Amino acid sequence: MTIVWTLPDATRRPVPPKAGQGRYAWGLERTGPEGGPGWYRILARLDRHDQSALLELRFGTGRGTDSLFLPVGLNGEIDHFTYFPFAPTTPCLIAAEDGVPVGEVTLRAVRASTPMAFLFMAGRVVHYLRREGSMAELRALERGFGASETGLREPRGWLEKTYGLVKQRMVRRSLPLEDYPLWQRCREPFLEAEIDRLASGHADGTRGVTLLIAGGDKSALERTLASVGSQKLLPVQCLVIGGEAHGDPAVRLGRCPVVRSLPDSPEELMLLAEDLGGDFVCALEAGDELLSGALARLAEGAEGSPGAVCVYGDEERLDGDGAVYPVFKPDFDPVLQADADYVGAGCLVRTGPARAALLAGASPSALHRAVLDGDADSGAVVHVPRTTVRRAALSSFSGRKPVSLPSPPPKVSVIIPTRDRRELVQTCIDSLRAKTDYADYEILIVDNGSREPDTLDYLSGLERDGAARVLRADMPFNYSRLNNLAAAEAKGSVLAFLNNDIEVVEAGWMAAMVSLALQGTVGTVGAKLLYPNGRIQHAGVAVGIGLAGHPWKGADPADSRLDIYLGHRKTVTANTAACLVMRKEVFDSLDGFDESLAVSFNDVDLCLRAGKAGLANVWTPEAVLVHHESVTRGRLDTQAKKRGFRAEKRFMLDRWGAALGRDPFYNPNLSHETEDGGLALFPPRGRKA
Repeated sequence: MTIVWTLPDATRRPVPPKAGQGRYAWGLERTGPEGGPGWYRILARLDRHDQSALLELRFGTGRGTDSLFLPVGLNGEIDHFTYFPFAPTTPCLIAAEDGVPVGEVTLRAVRASTPMAFLFMAGRVVHYLRREGSMAELRALERGFGASETGLREPRGWLEKTYGLVKQRMVRRSLPLEDYPLWQRCREPFLEAEIDRLASGHADGTRGVTLLIAGGDKSALERTLASVGSQKLLPVQCLVIGGEAHGDPAVRLGRCPVVRSLPDSPEELMLLAEDLGGDFVCALEAGDELLSGALARLAEGAEGSPGAVCVYGDEERLDGDGAVYPVFKPDFDPVLQADADYVGAGCLVRTGPARAALLAGASPSALHRAVLDGDADSGAVVHVPRTTVRRAALSSFSGRKPVSLPSPPPKVSVIIPTRDRRELVQTCIDSLRAKTDYADYEILIVDNGSREPDTLDYLSGLERDGAARVLRADMPFNYSRLNNLAAAEAKGSVLAFLNNDIEVVEAGWMAAMVSLALQGTVGTVGAKLLYPNGRIQHAGVAVGIGLAGHPWKGADPADSRLDIYLGHRKTVTANTAACLVMRKEVFDSLDGFDESLAVSFNDVDLCLRAGKAGLANVWTPEAVLVHHESVTRGRLDTQAKKRGFRAEKRFMLDRWGAALGRDPFYNPNLSHETEDGGLALFPPRGRKA
């Protein structure tokens, strides 16, 4: 027996959400028989979805309501077993998260026998455990997802709850930042064993660390000193500079070989510089806390890179309510460091450069900045992807240097491929012309065979008014070829590639991107692209999320916890060509977009080639635009499109191989299975990432 529930009309307006809930509801229609109590397999495919979403089906039971949450896979499919203790009525479909499904929705509830349901669920659980890890890890995740403890007391309840957890694990594959304390507790047994191993390897003290602490109030200093005393690898000396505790004989740290307090004066700092001992200096502010094993972890990073000038780890921070959240950093990025000082306190700086910085007048807490702002080679800066220090949330640092345009500014050729859909391309071009504050640009529209009279009239009008040049390209869609044709006709020395579903919302976007693109070390420049609801669509592309993905997709750009990812200029492995700016000479030197990649990955490939040529792909939050993502291209809804996608994916794997693995600008502790920037459920452990 099969029950079918449908939302047949894609244009049907949902019931709007209540204030603050951000959820929409649709009434479904039933076809086929009514069902009775029992096991059912729920099957569906959504026309569009937000990846890793949950949908809620809300049923009337005769005694109230009950809800069933359905995980939606990355391909938009739902395949889920559940037990109805009541005859299921026609449900209401609710978007349980921010995502709203669009288009036709058909859910089939297929009646299943109890043995079939048990075998199916048990098979999924066993497959998961073989592939992913131990039962202990599964139970830890169970607590994280809020599975009912009482449901585990009898076999059917245990299997159903565990199966539901596995489904969420296989779909979501990440935890939100709010679950960081749980995430960290799950890893503690492995981390402690790792710390013991690291500390024993440095028991001879061959890598001595001098600790400099900028003094503050006494209670803050005591927290810092206590964290130092708990380290299994201790510093050779600990010097407290200035602050309330200067000269206080009560300032002691029993396990540290030397603790002394110095006044914060230029003369004392000069003497300190001459007397620095050990191989490395680690500077902290009073109130900072070294986490368990921090010095041992950093020492191992230094030992693995004998030429290291600076070694830094990830960190924890406290928000205004005292909640702990992680800041998982990229490998060394001089662009982000100059803009945000993301390396921060608590890193190791080799004693020679630290001494030189102190003698040049640098404050102890700014030693790392003085060294890294110099000519430090990126290869001499080592990142250890483990949390090593806890700091109070800081006011946002910005060392951003304005990048000015030459006078006169270079001519920019804005290239926009399009086909039909006047309302879409008109929004793009009208907003571009009305809101862009830039002195010299031209618009090149590549018309890929428009047939709709309304669109043709609009494009002809633009040509007639001299507002744009229209290049006719009546050929099968090939995004790379369309852009290459336009680039060859461009009069500007700078190219700006725009999708026809981009909307300009701020005046300075072009100037911000062009000023960066003109720097000789820069290959491409990407923008902060937002969905129409204001959430992040593009903040750089990371390889290794699938083949390549958009981390922090759907994030709130105002979330202060994500500041280093969303609030500063940074280097990325790739930028999306939905809004991409680069010098024409760079584009030509790279031979443009590869026309073997007609639809997907062409922008990633171009950026990888720029990186291979020694040029940086830079992303800037100073350029903000709205992206009505892929409205025209749609989804992979035909066999031909699916075959094309598979062929382009194989092309990328054959060309780039291992380069599509770990992304140096995306921390391995963050999920590589989803694009939400959440915590990886099974991050690397017991080895360097």
